[in-house]
Amino acid sequence: MLKPKLGVSQVTPTKPRSMIVCSASQTPSTEGKSSSPLQAFSAALALSSILFLSAPLPAVADISGLTPCKESKQFAKREKQQIKKLESSLKLYAPDSAPALAIKATIEKTERRFDNYGKQGLLCGSDGLPHLIVSGDQRHWGEFITPGV
Repeated sequence: MLKPKLGVSQVTPTKPRSMIVCSASQTPSTEGKSSSPLQAFSAALALSSILFLSAPLPAVADISGLTPCKESKQFAKREKQQIKKLESSLKLYAPDSAPALAIKATIEKTERRFDNYGKQGLLCGSDGLPHLIVSGDQRHWGEFITPGV
């Protein structure tokens, strides 16, 4: 088994480390011990207020380019288009026939679905469709966790 040899160039002498001390007074005194907790509290209060005031404020818009579905004009337009399309196909059948009853049920489901999207606070894009936010933001967990359970 080979052992490495330490040469003079590989070994560096250790230097003593110097210590840096920051102090408000030039000489340490024993009188400052009674005001030390007050100074620590003042420093902590100042630091926390600086950190609190420098924290970024939340943006007014939740996600860029998305608006709440209940306020989206495109979302309302899409709802009207779908209901109008169903109502036009409803006219082709007799009022109490099986296809007419199925179309009426579909119209009710469509109205309920659009109403629920608006109430749940889903965000819609410029196309009027709801978008799921899966960025890990807890405010949007209900959009994909609850349906997945």
